[in-house]
Order: sequence, then C-alpha cells, then structure tokens
Amino acid sequence: MNASDRKIFGTLFFSIFAAVTGVGIVVPLLPVYAHDLGASGIYIGLIFGAFSLSRTFCLPYFGRRSDKKGRKPLIVTGLFSYAVISVAFIFTKGVEGLIVIRFVQGITSAMIMPVVQAYVGDITPQGKEGWVMGLFNMSLFIGLSAGPLIGGVIKDRFSLQAAFACMGVLSIIGFALSLVFLPPVGEERVVKKGLPPLAWSKILKDRTIIGLFAFRLVHTACIGIIWGFLPVYADTQFSISASAIGILVMVGVCVSGVIQIPMGWVADRINRKAMIVLGGLIGAGAVYSFNHANGFGFLFWASVVFGIGGGIAMPALMAAAVLRGNRIDAMGSVMSLLTVAHSLGMLIGSVLAGAMMDLFHLEFAFTIGAGVMIMGTLFFMVCTWRNDLNTGTAASAPPNVPEADMSIDFSPIGVIHTPFKDLNGMPIQPAGARDVIGTVVLDPAYAPGLKDLDGFSHLFLIYHFHRSRGFQLTVKPFLDTVDRGLFATRAPRRPNPIGLSIVRLKEVTGNRLTIQGIDVLDGTPLLDIKPWVPAFDMHGDMRVGWMEQKQTKARDLKSDSRFIEKKKTR
Repeated sequence: MNASDRKIFGTLFFSIFAAVTGVGIVVPLLPVYAHDLGASGIYIGLIFGAFSLSRTFCLPYFGRRSDKKGRKPLIVTGLFSYAVISVAFIFTKGVEGLIVIRFVQGITSAMIMPVVQAYVGDITPQGKEGWVMGLFNMSLFIGLSAGPLIGGVIKDRFSLQAAFACMGVLSIIGFALSLVFLPPVGEERVVKKGLPPLAWSKILKDRTIIGLFAFRLVHTACIGIIWGFLPVYADTQFSISASAIGILVMVGVCVSGVIQIPMGWVADRINRKAMIVLGGLIGAGAVYSFNHANGFGFLFWASVVFGIGGGIAMPALMAAAVLRGNRIDAMGSVMSLLTVAHSLGMLIGSVLAGAMMDLFHLEFAFTIGAGVMIMGTLFFMVCTWRNDLNTGTAASAPPNVPEADMSIDFSPIGVIHTPFKDLNGMPIQPAGARDVIGTVVLDPAYAPGLKDLDGFSHLFLIYHFHRSRGFQLTVKPFLDTVDRGLFATRAPRRPNPIGLSIVRLKEVTGNRLTIQGIDVLDGTPLLDIKPWVPAFDMHGDMRVGWMEQKQTKARDLKSDSRFIEKKKTR
C-alpha cells in the first residue's frame, strides 16, 4: 500500500474498532435483559432476528449504491446513526421496543460494514488479500471480544443504561475519525473508475460467490445460536454471572481475531479452499460440544475452539471475496451479499434456536447448528470445486467439457482518459480523432513493464467496452444503413466487449502515457498495451469488404445512440 492507502486503512480500522466495540458492549446483554423482562425464547430470537431482517433487505441497495456513488457518505451516515440509536436503547422499557430499535439498527448497519469492507478491498494490493483482510478483521474481532467483557463489567458495577451510553460515545468517535480522515468521495478509486456495477443477474449466477455466500451464512447461523442462547444457557443451567457470560462470548471472538493476521498471511500462500473447509469442520465440532458442557470451563474451551475454526476460515473467505470483487468490478455488491449471508445467518440461527428452546430444550439448538455447519461446508465445496480461490480462475476443464463452457477473467491494468464524457458525438474510429490527446494511467504495479516502450511511435491499446451490455449478431453499423454481421463490423456491443485502437505515443512519464489519436470514452479500462510494428502488422493484397467505399467516412462521422443500451421502461 502507498501512504495514502495506509491512511485510509488506518482510519477505517480504528473507526470500525470503536463502533464495533460499542455494539459488542450491548448485544450480549440484550438476551439476559429481555429474559428478565419476561421474554420467551422466540422473542429473544426476534430481538436478534429483527436486526438481521432489516439489514438483509437494505444491504444490496447500499452495497450497490457505494459502487456507484462512493463509500464515504454511507460510512459516516451509518456511524452517526449508531450513536442516535444508543440513546433510543436507554429509553426503551419493553421487549417490543427492543425489537423495533434493533430493526432500525439493522438498516443503519447496512450502511457501514459491507461498505467499509469494500473500501478496504479497493485498496488491497493484489496477492495480499488474505493478509490485508486478516489485519482489518482484527478491528472487528477485537472490538467484538472486548465489547462483551466491558459490557458485563459495566452492567455489574453500574447499569445497562450505562452500557448503552458507552455504545453511543464509541460510535461518535468512529464517526468523527471517518468524517475527518477519509478522503473526499471524488478521490475514491471506485468513483474515479466510473465503471457501472456488473448486473445482479450475473453476480448471482457466479458459483464462487454462491459458495462463499453459503459458507458465510451457515457459519453466522452458528454465531447467532451462540450469541443469542449461550448467555441464557450459561445463566439458567450454571448460574454464571454477567461478567463471566461476557467472557464466554468474548473468548471465541478474541481467539478468532488474534489469529486473523497469521491465517491471512497463510491464505495468501496455501489453498484457501482447504482453509475454509477445515475451519468449517472445526466450528461444527465446537458447536456440537456445547451439548456436553458441565460448567464454565467446558463452555470456555468450546468457545475457544469455535474461535479457532472461524479464525482459519474467515481470512481465506474474505480474501477470495476481495479477489472476486476486483475481478468483476463490483466490490460493494459482493461485500453486501456476504453481509446478507451474515444477516440471514443471524436470523436463521437465532430464530431456529429460539424455536428449539420453546419446543424441545435449549441444548438441541447446538446440535442443529452443528448439522447446518457441516451441510453448508459441503455445499461450499460443491460450488467451488473447480475454482482456484487464490487466483480467481477456474481450474482446467475435463476433456469432455467443451471449451465454450469455460469462462475467462481479466483485470484492468490501467485507465484511459480522454476528453469524451458522452458516447453520443464521439469519433467512431481513431481516423476521426487524429488530433485528440489522451492519457493512459497504468496501475503502478505494472509500471516496470513500460521499459523500452518509448522507442515505438505507435501502440495497440486493448481495452474493455465498459458501457456495453448485451449484443446482437446482426447490427446496423455507423458506416452503413443496412444490417451487417456483427463480426464484420467494429460495433462495441459484442459477446466479449473488447476494443482495439492504434494510437501515437507522445511521451512516457512514470506510469503515464501521453497518446494522440484516441477515440474511446473517458475512464475506459485498459487491458493491455502492445507496440505497433509495420513489418508485423501491415500486409499487402488487403481487402476491406463492404467498407471499401465507406471507410473514408470514418474521419468525419460521429457516434450516435444506436449502441447505447436503452433503459427499460415499465
């Protein structure tokens, strides 16, 4: 990371640490508080489920919006709202009020966590996804582990209302840090790229994302069972104090947080898929073991083992998610989906455990949790068995799988900047943009590859038509008034929307190229650069088909709206 990215990372780390610590102070105390107010198991489940339900519905919207409009506005708004909600907790006196406040808190939470994780993903260097996400996750796990311990102490020595007040103060600290130290939204990479997010229909068909979603869901369902009902189990079966209950909830999260960095480092070097599967099996065994607890000591060590399982799996899972989000230019959308899985997991785990408590006995909830964890781990394996989660590519297909069934992923190596902000009225070929000056800004990681390029006068730029959606196999090109076969034209809407332009190289300065004769939209993602060599690229006895009498028109003809995707109307 460069200095600017390290500042952003540090700001996000400490802002989220403060906010999550505040939430951690309050959340483990809510089940006991509600139980004291006479709430049944299903009502306790609804206190947690209301939060998960509202957050689940709002997450896709806020994740998508952050991909379009930037991360900072949502982060600062969410953190400030957390502080306001803490005041509402202080004044509520009934179980129904707790459910309503948690519902509103879920909406607010949807603005924060996936957007912050997407921001971290934006600035993560390639090949270090596990280490960076493991380091960042420490802010979450340490905050969540310290929070319950602090909350238990505050409740025992002062009151539950004092714990709510602490949550508000810590949320304000996180809000202030983000407001002051995060750069303006216009400087965010996601905004500078100007790329429209990938369609939800394509994201939701991605097998890697489906597998990551499923594992995150079942793992969080187990967390929902532990957070929602381990305090009640410890209180009713073993008469454990509030401070000791805080330790039980804290220790698993703390252990998971402590090993985030080393496990993240490992996830960048060994098979991430194997780490996720191993963590899932360890977690399942730990949840099942709660059935055989005989006191505080057993519960303590079972929580430690569950934390180890999560600590092994989560850095690898988040690293794979960052890699996938970068590949498809939809980091906020991917992170929001994983947080949807988190919310649904909390909802399913807490409500299911509450029903088991009311219909059978509380211990049965832990058996169900272990079974769900194993099933989810197996489903993850099925979804990702052909995918390499360390490189983001699909494994080689078996001989009987047609080549056409395979997918190929590319990542931009830079961005092309031009004067053209609108597709309407642009030159249709470089011949019509001979005097137009543009700039190629290469990712600094690829700058060494520009060595010796300044010896060439012309370049091939290979790029992605990022505003292209869909295609037709016959089109009416700019140069004609009749339909032509797509592959006999240079129309931008193609099965694989890749463009090619030959430009004059004016200057190379660091990771920036000044070019002339460029005919693409500003912000176009660059895929590759190749030198143009006349002896290689010019041929005699050439034919230009139907363009024979029309090619000279390209110098003056401008583009229109024919290849711009029309917005659907109701």
